[in-house]
Amino acid sequence: MEICIRNETPNDAAAIEAVTAAAFLEAPHTSHTEQFIVAALRAAGALSVSLVAEAEGAVVGHVAVSPVTISDGAIGWYGLRSSDWSLTAVIKRRDWSRSCQTASAA
Repeated sequence: MEICIRNETPNDAAAIEAVTAAAFLEAPHTSHTEQFIVAALRAAGALSVSLVAEAEGAVVGHVAVSPVTISDGAIGWYGLRSSDWSLTAVIKRRDWSRSCQTASAA
């Protein structure tokens, strides 16, 4: 399966919401609001980086980076969403997330 990493487009919003919700569906550490957080950051223009992974014409992953506030007032810090990459179950089974995390950290 060939995977293309690209910037998100306005047409990707619904697919990103679905991938994010699915990625956190069974996570015990979540209140299942991640897709709403991403949408709110997008609406506020606060996504500094928002990339999708696309395979066979479908969005199968998403990662976003946004500015964060540090308690000591330091500026210039960015947060990678806590999930690193939201990935569909098919991609997770291929252990693709490890290579994506390395790529997004570079």
